[in-house]
Amino acid sequence: MALIGKMTFTWLCLCFIIVPNLGGWFGGIAVSRNRAWYFKNVVHSPASPPNWLIGPIWTILYCLMGVASYLVWEERKWKSWIPLLVYLGQLLLNWGWPWLFFELRNLTMALVDLILLDITVAVCIVLFGIVRLMAGALLVPYMIWLIYASYLNFYAYSHTKV
Repeated sequence: MALIGKMTFTWLCLCFIIVPNLGGWFGGIAVSRNRAWYFKNVVHSPASPPNWLIGPIWTILYCLMGVASYLVWEERKWKSWIPLLVYLGQLLLNWGWPWLFFELRNLTMALVDLILLDITVAVCIVLFGIVRLMAGALLVPYMIWLIYASYLNFYAYSHTKV
């Protein structure tokens, strides 16, 4: 086991990293099945990122989320269960978004999901930071990306007639 700062890297840590990625990969099914619809029918923001960049960014963010959640778990204190429940809630919202947007093609519900996700992640950052400052800090890039994603979703919602 290697020591990373105050974090001991274990198989459990690897599981915490893999779990968010699994949900992301599962959501990728909805994206790939509906890619043609997306490019044909959805109005994209001029600030949209190149498609090749989205997968690597999400992989990095899911890995950061996994490490952050592991740091909270590693504390093994009574206060860790509430932040981890909030974390689970944001994971479910995160994993639901591609199915709402791409599979169901419901840009309104996807936007509502994303707004709830923004709020939940902000709460998660605070709660993780209380348990372990580095855990909260690791979620900040995710929050920044979500704000950007919220803009993109709002742009699509407000400019697309589906």
